[in-house]
Amino acid sequence: MNPGSDFADRHNQKIQAPRKRKVLGPVLFVAGLLIIVGAAIDMISGGGSPAKMHHYYHTAMDTAIELQFNAAGLAQAEAVKSDLFAEVDRLERLLSRSASGSDVDRVNAKAGVSPVSVDDETLTVAEAALKYAGLSEGAFDPTIAPFLDQWGFLGQQFRVPSPAQIEALFPLVDYTLLEIDRARGTIYLPAAGMSLDLGGIAKGYIVDRGLAVLARAG
Repeated sequence: MNPGSDFADRHNQKIQAPRKRKVLGPVLFVAGLLIIVGAAIDMISGGGSPAKMHHYYHTAMDTAIELQFNAAGLAQAEAVKSDLFAEVDRLERLLSRSASGSDVDRVNAKAGVSPVSVDDETLTVAEAALKYAGLSEGAFDPTIAPFLDQWGFLGQQFRVPSPAQIEALFPLVDYTLLEIDRARGTIYLPAAGMSLDLGGIAKGYIVDRGLAVLARAG
């Protein structure tokens, strides 16, 4: 079963890029991600021992993650934690722009050159990103990366670019140019200098997959 099928089902409208906003105004959201999942269990059935709350911390996609859940013992908690964070790290290696060799990194490296074959989950997240870019008329735009770099977010060398520097990037930030070919399994940025950043939606997808790991563990 495709691990992204539930996510895809919620975003299964036909992917069409509606018209671009007449005035581009990139909206940047920089937020920490907090995952708190608690199971309301007072006693473990049959054993009579109280469940204990376990706390774990992790960092992925430049975001602090806090995980809390109830488990009968340390061994069970450690196994669940390891499975969940392994899934988080696997998806980061697919979806993070800053992870060398990730699907997104490879798409960006071939901007203006050729389409890139990517994992099915990467296609699912990119399709959802394109859908919400259309619904928001570009307020959410997965091709925002050139602006993020100009402001220095990727390397945390923050600065305020000049109006001329901003103006020069407008042709490179346009979600309507993003080409997703589900049949061929490819993503293409048609202009050199364009860059994809799925961070604004990938974190939500990763949370969904983490919840699935917890659900399977009971």
